[in-house]
Amino acid sequence: MSKSKNIALGVLIGSIGTVGIAALGGIAYVYSGGYNVAATEPHAPTMRWALDTSYQNSVQTRSDTTARSDRKVAAPRGAAIASYT
Repeated sequence: MSKSKNIALGVLIGSIGTVGIAALGGIAYVYSGGYNVAATEPHAPTMRWALDTSYQNSVQTRSDTTARSDRKVAAPRGAAIASYT
């Protein structure tokens, strides 16, 4: 094998190994319970920005294609509770 093929093979194996180790680390982190999934702590500012930006853009993108109904339908009084009795 030529030297350039050896280097390319080494880079490929190293990349696959790095991704594998990162995946194993991620799985270990998930199973360790290290991430707090409770809704009692606020998000970090960067995460809050990312979630809010995604939310706003998603709603704006889909609101142009969604038909709006002008008809107003009133639910009978107590209809929401009736399904639980």
